[in-house]
Amino acid sequence: MPAAILALTAVAEPTSMDRRALAAAVLRSAEQEADPTGACDALEAFGVAASTADHLRRLSAVARPSERGLAPPHRGR
Repeated sequence: MPAAILALTAVAEPTSMDRRALAAAVLRSAEQEADPTGACDALEAFGVAASTADHLRRLSAVARPSERGLAPPHRGR
C-alpha cells in the first residue's frame, strides 16, 4: 500500500490530498508489518508537516520493535 500511496501523490494535485490521512494509513501498514520500509519511504516523502505528534510516536514504536514486544529481525552471520 505505501508504494501505491506514493504513486498517487506523484500524480495528484497536492492540495487535493489529505496527507495526514495518508500518513495514518501508511503507519497502519507499517504497524501491521505489511511494508515497513515502504511506509518509511512514504512518510519521508510526505514530510514532517504531514505527521501529527501521534504519528511520530507510532513511527517511533515501529522503529523499535522491542517496545512492541517483538524481537528484532534475525541477522545472519
